[in-house]
Amino acid sequence: MPDLPPEILMEVFSYCCLPSQSYYRLQKSPALSLIQVCQEWRSIALRMNELWASFALRLPSLTGSTTVEQNLLELLSLHLARSNSHPLSIDVDIDNSPNCSLSEAGLQYIILLCQHSRRWFDVKLPINHTTLPLLTSHLSGSLPCLESLHLRLDGAIGKGSHGAPFFANHATNLRKLVLLCSMPFDLPLPTVQLTEMHLGAAATMALLQIIDNGAWPCLTILHLNPYYQLKSSDGPPRLLPRLKKLIIALRDSYNRNPIIDLLDSLQTPVLESFEVWGLRGIILPRHSFVCFMQRASCKITHLRVTFQDSLTTSNLLHNLRTLPMLSHLGIFALGSEAMNTAADILQALTISSSSDYLLPHLTSFELQIASFLTILLDMVESRLAPRDNFSPIQCVACHNSPPTTDSARLAALTKQGVVLLWPPRERPRKNAIFML
Repeated sequence: MPDLPPEILMEVFSYCCLPSQSYYRLQKSPALSLIQVCQEWRSIALRMNELWASFALRLPSLTGSTTVEQNLLELLSLHLARSNSHPLSIDVDIDNSPNCSLSEAGLQYIILLCQHSRRWFDVKLPINHTTLPLLTSHLSGSLPCLESLHLRLDGAIGKGSHGAPFFANHATNLRKLVLLCSMPFDLPLPTVQLTEMHLGAAATMALLQIIDNGAWPCLTILHLNPYYQLKSSDGPPRLLPRLKKLIIALRDSYNRNPIIDLLDSLQTPVLESFEVWGLRGIILPRHSFVCFMQRASCKITHLRVTFQDSLTTSNLLHNLRTLPMLSHLGIFALGSEAMNTAADILQALTISSSSDYLLPHLTSFELQIASFLTILLDMVESRLAPRDNFSPIQCVACHNSPPTTDSARLAALTKQGVVLLWPPRERPRKNAIFML
């Protein structure tokens, strides 16, 4: 490796800077490791500003060590200096504390980061009774680089707190907003230019009030976590004119199905992709789903359903019949108890001699279950024969390895032009999907 040209080494090092859901802790940043290997690597790493521009920072609480605080402050200053003018990607958290109170050094870290706010690009911030006043008072001026903002509630906020209008007034390039807290004040949101928004459970409860806060002409992706019943609000369904992807993630099921509130409250005329995630059984309500589709006049082409244990198959199949233009269906069944439900879905998709078949334009199918089901091959084989007003299946992605006894059938499908993919099993981080 030391004999490689600097250009190649820089290319290799750049993979440490790829966007990620989580960044390295400041004390273990890739830059600190690379500069200790040899003189050449140190020289290259010092020239690469981007290596120093992405890190996670855990703010010390009142019980923190002063020595650790001083070392951390030096590391933070070092990364901010060596990143030069490169845009910053920062994940800020607060060390465990009974009341989430920051030490004096922790307050200084926030102030120091605010001094470099013009370089903020992708920022995750904790909001509580100590950080909010600092942000409000020290963030002045524009945030020209900020494209992704992630706010989460750590601790409590006083009821008399006032919102921070700087995000709405100065983050003119903000495109993605993740809100994991429901503020007890009117937080001005930059609604006009947002293209993607993720709302945790508390924020989803106030979804209608958030939508009523302004126009949403550019919003294309909306990720919701319906855990509580939506706050009631009068008026017709809220229009999201350009929403193309809707994701609903449920942590639990309740007597009052929260999906009903969401479907009854939204109008999405250009929706193309719909995903439903559940840590328990999911109930896709027939009436609300059909009314949602009819009201929206949209043509959903992609549907993904992830569930654990069980699913009301009859409801799902009824809803699938309202999606004649669906071209991609993904079924992710978690746990061995979901195998029977997955088999029922595959059986319903298998075409018999009857002319009444489900999803006539399904060309792509994705499946992940506890273990491989041979009925998957039966379903694919049944959907290859040409028929009137029908699209043969073209691609199948299965996250389960098939047995060797099915090799001949798989080879035959490949010969007939079916693309067979065997991606690894998906293991998404639950806290990135089910957000409180």
